[in-house]
Amino acid sequence: MSAVAQQLWPVPELSEGRCGAAGSPTLRVLEGLVRDVTQAEDLVLVTTVPGGGALAAAAIDRAQIAPIVGTVAGEAAVVARTRSPLSAQVVARYLRSVARGAATEGRLG
Repeated sequence: MSAVAQQLWPVPELSEGRCGAAGSPTLRVLEGLVRDVTQAEDLVLVTTVPGGGALAAAAIDRAQIAPIVGTVAGEAAVVARTRSPLSAQVVARYLRSVARGAATEGRLG
């Protein structure tokens, strides 16, 4: 297992570059809430519909995505802090794919 994969464990969907388990009900709620996902350094900003920030943050927290060390929810946004800029890049791609519903198709993009 590569160093990157070990850092991302226990989320095999991230370390293997696919999103198979993201179709779980925990993250599926993001499909209707997320408007945009942006990465800056080790942060991921998830912009949601008005009033969706707390629900999106709760779903991300419950998913226990290993590289995320914590989230802060606003009224229409979530800021997730990750372990590194590389982790943030991977998490941002992953959350974008979940929000688009690509997770159920098994692709990351």
